[in-house]
Amino acid sequence: LAGVTVTLFKKGKSGEYEKCETAVTGALINPVTTGADGAYSFDNLAEGDYIVAFSGDVLKPYTSATDYQQSGGNDSNTSDGKAISEL
Repeated sequence: LAGVTVTLFKKGKSGEYEKCETAVTGALINPVTTGADGAYSFDNLAEGDYIVAFSGDVLKPYTSATDYQQSGGNDSNTSDGKAISEL
């Protein structure tokens, strides 16, 4: 999927993930946008544990509330998730 914003997070010393701003070269690396083929990359990263988060308007058709959720049809037998608009 082209045009998705990909944000990289690195696990810090406290065990919490923090937004990774720079590569080992000092170059700014974050965030990146997926290309026409949906590919993305982060180069020159230091050793460690990383996670990525995907966001952007292009994802709205895939992450917005379902028709069922929008109609207020929830009951105690459902476990529908909630869409979030921002990181």
